[in-house]
Amino acid sequence: MPTMIIDKLFALLLLCLGFYIIWQGVGYGHIVNNVPGPGFFPIIVGGMLVVSSVSVIYQSLKKDGLKGIKLEVKEVLQVIAVVSSLALFIVLSQFVGMLISSIVYILLCGFSIRLSVKDKSFNWKILILSLVVTYACYLIFSKLLRVPLI
Repeated sequence: MPTMIIDKLFALLLLCLGFYIIWQGVGYGHIVNNVPGPGFFPIIVGGMLVVSSVSVIYQSLKKDGLKGIKLEVKEVLQVIAVVSSLALFIVLSQFVGMLISSIVYILLCGFSIRLSVKDKSFNWKILILSLVVTYACYLIFSKLLRVPLI
């Protein structure tokens, strides 16, 4: 399948997702008592998805936009692996919590990227990175921002 068709289909999918996120954010309420409500950030994220998708669709509709770009199977598999890791993170976080899910997500993303990295110590680096990033996020949210995590 040519790249331009994939770009259009994926951009249309993200455009629909962006509008859905905006719709859900408005349902939560974006301003509550003159402060940002629970729908404020979803509306911003949905708006960014809509703008980005429209930009990609516009660019792919131009005659000389992305002609001649070929996708390799390895690149497509990496994208599928990262998206699948994100889906697993969303499902897994409901059962084991965000901390363990974050470690698993970073590890899976790292291993999907490993297909193009020739470094022998990459496995150890991604393991250490997943632990450090997860612990740093835990410290930021629990200690600095005082968000009750448990």
